[in-house]
Amino acid sequence: MSSPRRPFLAASLPPDALASATRLVIEHADVIDEVSPCLYGVGPDDTVDLLAAPSAATAAIETLRAASLPILPGVTDRYGDERTETVARMVHDGARIARHVRAVVDLVRRHGFAGLEVDYVTLRPGDRAAFSAYVAELARALHEVGARLAVTVEARTDAQDDDEHDAAHDYRALGAVVDELRLRAVDYHWDTTPPGPIAPVEWVRAVLAYATAVVAQDKIVLGLATTGYHWTDDHGSTVAHHDALVLADRLSAGEVRWDPLSAAPWITRRDPDGTVHEVWFEDARSLAAKSRLAAEAGVDAILLWLSAPPDPRVWAEFAAPADSTG
Repeated sequence: MSSPRRPFLAASLPPDALASATRLVIEHADVIDEVSPCLYGVGPDDTVDLLAAPSAATAAIETLRAASLPILPGVTDRYGDERTETVARMVHDGARIARHVRAVVDLVRRHGFAGLEVDYVTLRPGDRAAFSAYVAELARALHEVGARLAVTVEARTDAQDDDEHDAAHDYRALGAVVDELRLRAVDYHWDTTPPGPIAPVEWVRAVLAYATAVVAQDKIVLGLATTGYHWTDDHGSTVAHHDALVLADRLSAGEVRWDPLSAAPWITRRDPDGTVHEVWFEDARSLAAKSRLAAEAGVDAILLWLSAPPDPRVWAEFAAPADSTG
């Protein structure tokens, strides 16, 4: 009988914190198996252009490559500081798709990347079939040069999705052609909703149940946040793990509470002037709980979005087999 293995762990690095996130990855390269620095945006002429500063991108790539980490850089439909409709228009035009795919393959070959991640959020329900066809063509071209394709999609619990952007993601069609279908299992509650857990475990369980019903388990990657939100009178702002603990001390909120239903830490405090603070975030315990759910569903791949440093204890959690953490 084989011994349990730790989960496959990927890391996504944001363009606005590329240097610090890269350092964090290098510090924990013994438990990280794949890295996706978000480096590129789709330009108005369907090219793939740098989002990050050239010097920062070069330094990150060289550092990650020196650590022998497979790099699947991220491509988004952001260009400069704005989201654009370029991708939504491109996927309906065969000539533009061909030009774009050639640019992507050239980029991957020129830099020796292990593959590419695409993460597009401006699509609409009417783009669903066209987007699936575009992904199939991109996957075919990348596979021809020995590269992999990962596609990030919003988490859902059934085939229908109320968000018009997410409806363009056909799990079954995408899962048939990509190497990784990355589920963005975050923001169940977020800055414009009432306070609550970022990724409650019962929701994550339902997300995994739907995904594994339509996509091969070995292609699914459960994507998790390392941050949370601080709501003040129902208006939220992003908060890192360390800052959540500092905030708890500053607010004299006492010990961080644990919600057993959602498997998440939280803090609450009412100021003398009546202002209500509520913080929900992720720590090593909450992330380990979701990793165990993935293992139970037959999914052994986890992705962490390192928009801020996580709970330092998380690295020990992911160094252990997913079914033995606790």
